[in-house]
Amino acid sequence: YAQAHVQLGQAYLKQMRYAEAVDAVRRGIELQSNAAQPYYILSRAYQGLGQSQDATEALQRFQELSHKSKTKQ
Repeated sequence: YAQAHVQLGQAYLKQMRYAEAVDAVRRGIELQSNAAQPYYILSRAYQGLGQSQDATEALQRFQELSHKSKTKQ
C-alpha cells in the first residue's frame, strides 16, 4: 500500500496539487519509511508549497537513503 500512496502523491504533484501530494506521500512514508523515492517527491511538493525548509529536509533524507541503498549493492 505504501507504493500506491506514493504514486498518488506523484500524480497530485504533476497536477500541482501540492498539499494533497504531501499528504499522500507522507502516508506512504508512514507505511515504508526506508524508501528513498518518496522523500524526493515530498521535497518537490514542499517546494511547490513554498516550504523551503521542509523541502530541504526531505531532500536530505532522500540523499541519505539513496546513499545507503548504493552502498548495500
